[in-house]
Amino acid sequence: MISDQGEKPDTTKILGTLKDFQLRTVDYVYRRLYKDDDAVKRFLVADEVGLGKTMVARGVIAKVIDHLWQDEQRRIDIIYICANRDIARQNINRLNITGERDLELATRLTMLPMSTQDLQQRRLNFVSFTPGTSFNLGSQGGIARERALIYHILLQEGIIDSTTGPKNLLQCGMGKDAWRSLLDRFETDRIDRGLAREFSKNVTKDKKLLERIYTLSKEFSYYRKHIPEEQRRERLKLVGDLRRKLAESCISALEPDLVILDEFQRFKYILDGDDELADLARRLFDFPDARVLLLSATPYKMYTMHHERAKDEHYSDLLKTIEFLFDSKEETKAFADELAAYRNEILRFHGDAEQKRKILCIRETLEKKLRQVMVRTERLAITVDRNGMIKESEDLGELTPAELNSFAVLDRVARILGSGDVVEYWKSAPYLLSFMDKNEYKIKRQFVSKYKDDDYRNQLNEVLSDGVNGLLPWQVISAYQKVDPANSKLKILMDNTVNRGAWRLLWIPPCLPYYKVNSGPYAEQKLQEYTKSLVFSSWVVVPKVIAALCSYEAERHMVRASVSYPDYTEERKKRRRLLEFRVVDGQCQGMSVFTLLYPCLTLAKKVTPLLETLSLINDDNPVDINILNSILEQRISKLLSPVVEHYSETSLMPDRRWYWAALVLMDRHYFGTSPQSPAVLWWDSLCRNGGLGDLLGRDTHDAVDNISKHMELLFSFLQQEEKLGSPPGDLIAVIAKIALASPAVVTLRSLLNLYGRYFDEYPACFLNGAARVAGGFRTLFNLPDTITLIRKESGEELRYWESVLDYCINGNLQAVMDEYLHVLREALGLFETPVDEAVEKLSHEVAAAVSIKTVNLSFDVLNEEKINSHNLRCRFAL
Repeated sequence: MISDQGEKPDTTKILGTLKDFQLRTVDYVYRRLYKDDDAVKRFLVADEVGLGKTMVARGVIAKVIDHLWQDEQRRIDIIYICANRDIARQNINRLNITGERDLELATRLTMLPMSTQDLQQRRLNFVSFTPGTSFNLGSQGGIARERALIYHILLQEGIIDSTTGPKNLLQCGMGKDAWRSLLDRFETDRIDRGLAREFSKNVTKDKKLLERIYTLSKEFSYYRKHIPEEQRRERLKLVGDLRRKLAESCISALEPDLVILDEFQRFKYILDGDDELADLARRLFDFPDARVLLLSATPYKMYTMHHERAKDEHYSDLLKTIEFLFDSKEETKAFADELAAYRNEILRFHGDAEQKRKILCIRETLEKKLRQVMVRTERLAITVDRNGMIKESEDLGELTPAELNSFAVLDRVARILGSGDVVEYWKSAPYLLSFMDKNEYKIKRQFVSKYKDDDYRNQLNEVLSDGVNGLLPWQVISAYQKVDPANSKLKILMDNTVNRGAWRLLWIPPCLPYYKVNSGPYAEQKLQEYTKSLVFSSWVVVPKVIAALCSYEAERHMVRASVSYPDYTEERKKRRRLLEFRVVDGQCQGMSVFTLLYPCLTLAKKVTPLLETLSLINDDNPVDINILNSILEQRISKLLSPVVEHYSETSLMPDRRWYWAALVLMDRHYFGTSPQSPAVLWWDSLCRNGGLGDLLGRDTHDAVDNISKHMELLFSFLQQEEKLGSPPGDLIAVIAKIALASPAVVTLRSLLNLYGRYFDEYPACFLNGAARVAGGFRTLFNLPDTITLIRKESGEELRYWESVLDYCINGNLQAVMDEYLHVLREALGLFETPVDEAVEKLSHEVAAAVSIKTVNLSFDVLNEEKINSHNLRCRFAL
């Protein structure tokens, strides 16, 4: 009986967030699933990557719920199955139209009772899990949390008692203390009672299973370190059967109306298998009145390379997908026959008009059948000439003698090892023996194994010493020397990215800059239209090689530009972090960092670079930065005038505290110091929640006390009046820079652009979010590579925090942030999300993006009689 009717999602509002082409797809899919006389139960949306298949699914969910809501007693279950947890995390918020703030993803089907609440009583349920560990119950013992869940359900339902036997029985391979601790702290209040009862009922119906539980509980009634092998096997078999019962119970408890399979090509084995795993999945797909929506840009292989034919074949892959969609062997066979006829007619075609008519007729029949169960939108349709705004590069590279020599070396190595043909490996990437992982490639396993043998080692050393580019030489890396790409495709990629000057960019230039800069990397024409590169390869080694060599080359450019005799191992140790909260002799030495980190509400609200720019444009071209700066300085002068007049005293030397104190004093002057003023509310929030340390992404370099002392000093200017000395002569110019490009101010302004009308409800949330993002930028600007780059662009003599501001101005950071948050809000599916939660999620996402740490990728070199590994730092290319 449904007791929680809930609220019906606002279909019109949800569909209003979709683009026109997405809405057309939604309408077509819904019609094919529910409205047409020949409606189908399974449908595929195969839109090209990046066109918003998830948003289409969101629209379909809304229309399906709207359709089913008419039956007041009907429970509506939406099931979302995604290839892996990472993809699911990206998409689950976009699909959530239920109004719940925190939808959980059950990684395993058997853990569903922990992520659904009152399934039977609620009108609308959104259930999600990943298939790999949900339908595949091959590991009988499962994971500890599964067994703990089973234990507590059986205990709560009275099937077992709390004595030692059942605890020992379900412990399996976990240590005794850890297992007992897990049982004690398990969140039993979160277990869905309906699913628990369903599982209990299925267990008690199976009398043999019940008897095995009682028998084995007695046998495990006391703790033993060494358990007889037969009892171990019986225990594992019992646990496996209980997990299977739990999975079946979860499936039975679900009453799917719409099942969404996201990136289903990654788990196609559950669609057409004939094992227990596929049987579990079919219970969902074949549920009465259930519809299945498949999402994938690549639902089947377009073609098969000769080396892939043993395990994959594109034609059979296509037919398997078609058979699942048609859900009919007869229709699939008819389709296959027509496809074969189409192929035969094309092969026999000699220009005859009647033949052409027949071919077109067969094609039309095939297309009509496919449109019944699938739809695809491509970027090609955007432009009149259907070129999809794609420019085909005619630069195919030039095969060099050195590259041919590297193939000869690899081929000779393969012959010694007996590894077979290596031409496809050689075409994919250079320095393969250095970068290949022995767990992924047979040739690398053989190389590592046989290099230990004296005879093989001598042969291999002879080949590798004679050849070129067999292994990546460590001595070249150590001295920051240029590495030969040794692969024409990699050389083209590096020429279009690193060697183009992209190593000087810390972020991609905006599509629509708010102003024109005249110097620095973002002023260069060749970099203004630079964008990221997506590289696809079926070889695991390729992304590793690209990331390692492109990142090395970018770092080499940075270091070589400022260091005469660099050393790869030692270079990073020489650069200390420059944006730190240091306390020396009780004095805070890092207050200037707040020029980048303090989200000054006055500057964010009362200074609007975009509006100023729009008022100055008269020829459709961005305004010059110098003109904009002049306007902003006039605006800043008016804002600062009463603050300086009130808080300054004449002093012999300029008081440099003004650079950061002015930000707080302006907020004090324009927004007050009452308990309800934004800055005071924020400070109170920080005091309650542990200060600014975690918000700024505190790491091992930061002392908690140091941050606290700096924060207390900063906010002391908000809490009490304190006079400052004479302001520096460049104060207005510096505050103008902060207004235009401080990461904290820029982020706050962007958040206000999105959700400004809600600021008064959640001021601390907005200020928290801006500070969090600014903390991410602090991490970025504290990286040794970044410091080297910034110093190269601005010189060593300028204050580093001001050099950072100059770089942010040069990079049009406000335009970048506005564009990023606009896209990110849609990508995260935050349309219906409460504002405070949306701001928090956006800020976490941006902070994580800009503060990506450097990772290390290993490569192997030969050292006398051993194979040694070294690391290459990777950040430019990931």
